[in-house]
Amino acid sequence: MHVLTGIKWFTMNSLIQIAAGIALFLVFGDAALLALPVLVLSWLLIFIVKLQIKQDKIREYELKDAISALHVIEWRVNQGSSFIKSLERSINTLPEREFKRFLNKVYVRSLRGEHPHAAIIAPLKELKSNDVRDVVSGISNAYLNSGRVKAALRNSIVRLENIREIKQTYETASISRYLIAIMVSGAILPSMAIFAFVGYSLLYYSASMLIIFSTFILSVIPSIYSVLNLKMVNLYAH
Repeated sequence: MHVLTGIKWFTMNSLIQIAAGIALFLVFGDAALLALPVLVLSWLLIFIVKLQIKQDKIREYELKDAISALHVIEWRVNQGSSFIKSLERSINTLPEREFKRFLNKVYVRSLRGEHPHAAIIAPLKELKSNDVRDVVSGISNAYLNSGRVKAALRNSIVRLENIREIKQTYETASISRYLIAIMVSGAILPSMAIFAFVGYSLLYYSASMLIIFSTFILSVIPSIYSVLNLKMVNLYAH
């Protein structure tokens, strides 16, 4: 549902940019080409934010899945299971996402006879989350240095859970700020722009100023509003 909402906002903004461009061209003719860079930059802003949100989501899932997998591995290791058996059990508990694919590669390498340290390090760079990468690297080093990983697993789980708790606290606090920003960009900012334009036009009117104002109202403000809504949807999705 949250993903569909994000796609809806992205698609809506693209349609708004196209509609804004058509409207400006119909009203101002060739002079509307002056607004084209702004329209393109507004669309690129949404596209970049969308990509950033996608990467944030991948890192969030990696963090969540790593905590879940490490809990299973820790429990299996404490029960006396081997690294391969613990790894296999943890893989079976994860959804089909990036961290599961990472563990699958580690598992395949382990079956080929590679040492746990080498099996982990080889695909480690594919992880997107720096926090998860650092923690997994620490576990790998524990296998390399002593082969005793119980303490490393416990410390890694505690560290990742603390990181996730801090992030969730920050995201909760950010919701109120985004709500205020959305209200400002959706209602107050357009009103201020109209008031400023009308006041300026009473003193000095020019066609170029009208184009700038129209571009701001039809493209810039909707883009800002759409970015804020995408951010809000991402927070609620967590």
